[in-house]
Amino acid sequence: MSFSAADAIARRSLGATPDRLKQINAAVVWLAMAFAMLLALLAVFYAFTAFPMTDDIERTSAMRVLSPWARVADDYGAIDGRWFSLLIQYLCYSGDRTWQRYFLMLIIPHLLVLLGLCCLAALGWRRPLASREAVGAGLVAYAYLWVSLPAGESLYWFPALLGYWLPPALGLITLFMLTRSTGLWSRPLILLLALILPALHEVCGGWIAGAFGVITLVRLINRRGRAWFSGLATLIALASLASEVLAPGVRIRAKSTAHMPIPDALAHGYQHYGLILHHWPSLLAIGLLLVLATSRLPERPVWYAQAPNVIKLTLTLACIPFAILLLGAIAYSLGGGVPPRLYDGVYVLVVIGLALLAALIGFDLGTIPTLRHLSDSRTGDGLRSVCVVAALIATLPLPRTHAAFYELGTAMRNRIVAEQRDADLRAAHKAGQSEVVLHQKLLPMLILPTGFDYNDDPTWYANQDAESYYNIRSIRVLPPQP
Repeated sequence: MSFSAADAIARRSLGATPDRLKQINAAVVWLAMAFAMLLALLAVFYAFTAFPMTDDIERTSAMRVLSPWARVADDYGAIDGRWFSLLIQYLCYSGDRTWQRYFLMLIIPHLLVLLGLCCLAALGWRRPLASREAVGAGLVAYAYLWVSLPAGESLYWFPALLGYWLPPALGLITLFMLTRSTGLWSRPLILLLALILPALHEVCGGWIAGAFGVITLVRLINRRGRAWFSGLATLIALASLASEVLAPGVRIRAKSTAHMPIPDALAHGYQHYGLILHHWPSLLAIGLLLVLATSRLPERPVWYAQAPNVIKLTLTLACIPFAILLLGAIAYSLGGGVPPRLYDGVYVLVVIGLALLAALIGFDLGTIPTLRHLSDSRTGDGLRSVCVVAALIATLPLPRTHAAFYELGTAMRNRIVAEQRDADLRAAHKAGQSEVVLHQKLLPMLILPTGFDYNDDPTWYANQDAESYYNIRSIRVLPPQP
């Protein structure tokens, strides 16, 4: 699939060029696709080696005595307003089979993320969703996001995966159906997604309300399309967002948090935005590649041609000033302690927005005859190849790129240790032991989350969750004995 997809992309992007240049361009595209496929396979491997962490263990234990609906009601009223995310989690944790299900719990959202990025590519390239161009571009986008996330904490920890990695992709799928699907089946599904996306996460899923609002505005301006339907989806998304941010548990936590001064919070937002875009060389190379690639399209997509200025202005405001203000608001509400997984979620949204903005710039440049001729010439082909190579070179030094290859053995070792500890603790419970001391610590990793491991303090929250799950009074985990 990778080489056929690469060949299709190469044929469409080369045009009539000398054979040698065709071979160079095809080789560059094949190299990029092969590297993307390798990273995607590594992502699947790490999903296989991942294992439940402390929150997974605690919630699995709670499902032994509570129904998912009762636990969602308790959390909604006390600590958390993301009711749909909580419902999915507790349904998956039911039955005390979290260890057996964990790979599927992780890999299904990852596949949905890949599908969402393919939907984005299909919208930009005006290709069918199953086309080689859309699938190839979606795979490359998935691999780049996987390897360039600031923290990566949200990838292999199920609660964070549902809140920070999955919602942006589901939003892209929703927009694809809204602009492409004409069947009656798509309307109730779009409205359902409008309801559940903000309830997955107020930021990473709540953005869909703004997207619906812009689409409604564009349809009203052009007096085309079903403005009433996108308006209805906007109202549903706003109502769902209100049910999340105004939840009793959210208000309780807000009252107990010491807020930052607003000027300091805005400064934090600006600083955090700079950290999110720390890998700017690779982003710049990919942006230039998108501009050059989309400038060759024969005409602009219909959804963009209806109101190009409104869409470009909205994306620009959303990707830069609004993102900075959003990070400042988060720092203000949390007292400055922004979780790394939230960086990941905002990073995904910002990168998707910037990529789409670069594609729109390419659409506009393609309407200028001189620039269009340059893009179709041998110079344009050479520039595209240079951008692909530059993006690859800028991606190789990223910390997660190195870790993806060097942590393979560590991931397998940690998986074996986690399974052995689980077996030992189950055996200790069966033998009636009340105090257990283990000498099996997890090695720290960048790809998989290992910061929630047990330690030698039985009152540490991770240890307490394990004590509740295994029904053992005291659990201590010490470093291996020499």
